[in-house]
Amino acid sequence: MMRHSDPLLFPADRYTVETMRVMTSAGGKEVTYRSYMHLPYVAAPVDEEYQSLDVKVPVRVDGVAVDVTDVPILLANSIGATCRPVTYG
Repeated sequence: MMRHSDPLLFPADRYTVETMRVMTSAGGKEVTYRSYMHLPYVAAPVDEEYQSLDVKVPVRVDGVAVDVTDVPILLANSIGATCRPVTYG
């Protein structure tokens, strides 16, 4: 009997390691991260090109290991939208 895996199960062992330079107010930082690309976010995607996301998990900053257990999640999009601060009151 063939078992089917859950199509939405996060593939924790399927990543590449990449490095990029990020500019901060304190200057440039070299960030090394695990890159999980083109992960589907629906069980039966109609178009995997558009119904997938990329996840990048930092593991080192300037050569120092980081613990990302409680860091915020940042979402980027490429549809031309801009982010604005939300004000209340």
